[in-house]
Amino acid sequence: MKNNILCSGALGIALFALGTAEAQAEAQNNIFIEGGGAAVAFPLPSVNYERVIKPGMSVRAGLAMQPDSYNGVTLIGVPLTVNYTGLRSGSGIHQLELGLGGLLLANKRSDTYDGYGDWFGFDGTFCDECEAGTTDVAFGIHGVIGYRLQLPKFQLRAGLSPALLFGKPLPIPHLSLGYSF
Repeated sequence: MKNNILCSGALGIALFALGTAEAQAEAQNNIFIEGGGAAVAFPLPSVNYERVIKPGMSVRAGLAMQPDSYNGVTLIGVPLTVNYTGLRSGSGIHQLELGLGGLLLANKRSDTYDGYGDWFGFDGTFCDECEAGTTDVAFGIHGVIGYRLQLPKFQLRAGLSPALLFGKPLPIPHLSLGYSF
């Protein structure tokens, strides 16, 4: 009888510890929608996937698209970022996020491109004398400085994503909500 109680107690403690460790295990994948941030040239949010490659380190890729409704120009952005989240609260759910990455931007001018407009100091095109029906590609760099709330199934991120795009520094705020698994 005494052995049964000891075995039951040990089993209960082991299951509790296993459940606690599982609940505290960091999610390996995040899917989130971000407003502002790495897809700096777009008023629409980007859709992103992030993968934890080791504790406190992740890589992320996203996609943002501004349809032809903007001045006859379709804009596409693909941010790629490496993030460090090793500075955490005791529970690990509150994190300082620091990152650095690149941004691929592409635009295609439709036949209705009217040649003017201004958004973040440029007209949505990457050339001085653009013609309708042409496409351009450009690259930029961006950083991430922010706060992350990382729960087992939920992620909230807020901060600043400074970028260098077309030779201009841009301080872009970001806010994102996501699902972690």
